[in-house]
Amino acid sequence: MTRSKPSPSLSFCAQPCTSAHRESSGTFLIVLLAVLASAGPTRTLAQSGAVDPSFTNGAPGLALTRLAVQPDGKILVGSGMNIAGQTTVSNVVRLNPDGDLDTTFTPGPGLSNITILPGVFTNVAPGAVLALTVQSDGRILVGGTFNMAGGLAKTNLVRLNTNGVLDAGFDAGLADGSVASILPLNNGTIFIGGAFTKVGGVARPGIARITSSGALDTSFVPSLGSFFGARVSAIAVQPGDGRIVIAGGASYFNPVPTVTVVPVLRLETSGTLDASFATVPLGSHLESAQNMVLQSDGKIVISGLFASVGGAPHAGIACLNSNGTLNANWPGSGVWATNSAYRNVSAMVAQPDGNILIGGRFEQYNGTTRIGVARLNPDGTLDSTFNSPATSTFQVGPMAMQSAKPILGGIFTLGTTTYSVIRLGGGNASPTLTFSLQAGNILHFDVPAGFKLQQAPTATGSWDDVPGSPPFDLPTTSGVAFFRLISI
Repeated sequence: MTRSKPSPSLSFCAQPCTSAHRESSGTFLIVLLAVLASAGPTRTLAQSGAVDPSFTNGAPGLALTRLAVQPDGKILVGSGMNIAGQTTVSNVVRLNPDGDLDTTFTPGPGLSNITILPGVFTNVAPGAVLALTVQSDGRILVGGTFNMAGGLAKTNLVRLNTNGVLDAGFDAGLADGSVASILPLNNGTIFIGGAFTKVGGVARPGIARITSSGALDTSFVPSLGSFFGARVSAIAVQPGDGRIVIAGGASYFNPVPTVTVVPVLRLETSGTLDASFATVPLGSHLESAQNMVLQSDGKIVISGLFASVGGAPHAGIACLNSNGTLNANWPGSGVWATNSAYRNVSAMVAQPDGNILIGGRFEQYNGTTRIGVARLNPDGTLDSTFNSPATSTFQVGPMAMQSAKPILGGIFTLGTTTYSVIRLGGGNASPTLTFSLQAGNILHFDVPAGFKLQQAPTATGSWDDVPGSPPFDLPTTSGVAFFRLISI
């Protein structure tokens, strides 16, 4: 595939159009023909959501559990099992920005074994990475289910130096259950969450704060009251007041059918439960919130494995108001898949513009086809300019952002090849629009599946569907100056 940026003088419009594109059709045709003549027979505009063919699949193993992107663009990959092709690394590798394996990253023999409390339900593999975070100084925090790392006794939480070597001086003591979420703070302290009851032998139900050296911060004493009994899967600190918002569910820690599962709680800065924050329940004791995004207006978006929130149908994703009540304005019933067990959103990240990228096992979002990945506007409506690639297998596990481009981990069948890590085109550009100039000044347009081609005489004119079925061959004498792709 040929990839190039449009010439600044090109008046070929992909929505939304700006005033710079509002030229006469005659001017457009002259410029378009000139650009096509100089650029070659085919011109491809960048697509938001298309698979980036320049990205190498440098971690061919399956069962990837976490992704994290460093400031330099390198990608950390965590797994629940040995990553294929690696002899010295079992659970963590690093990729260069283009996806090639970074051979300078040498974390040794990796993680091993598993720590399980009596009565704890778990389906994670021994040594699984459940949390992967980069500190501001470049060192890497790894949480999960293990009791050995780099050949040393390390239980469920370790720190790696920038080259991947174990930071032997970092020791958070014994977390007696898995560590599933890590949040470093600007002052050097670190929040950890998971399915533990103690850290270093001291009672800490599901969440704790540790110092930069890994010692328990005894000034933060969490008290979750009757709501504890869950794995804390996500932690965020509210800007301004510093209160702590945690998300999770009861499906991973001693689930009891009579327990009411609350996906989100808020704690005061001291750790005590914020009684003013509403406790909206999930529909089942087996459901959980796995991801969380705090929006700029204080609203809280949660995603995970659930069918309803507060009695309202919201499969896989929902939004709470800043006081914890259900946001009734969040549209639709969420994700859908033919197999109801796959209707989940396993990954979610916020983009700088406030849009939200979601991934998981689903086939639709609010009734519109989206296979495994979708992008939402801040209000929960579907961003129609971002379309997931149509593949026979597209199951998204972890997700991260490399600048404006999403990095996805999971199982992806593209043609006849299966990948575990891919990169998509980013930004807010329109979908791919490929055209070529044929004999007789005929413009030949290819239209990807799931989209239709529209035309307009001016940038501010009325958009009409191009009649017929793709591919389209249109004469340059038609007087049409602007074309765009929109999702069906």
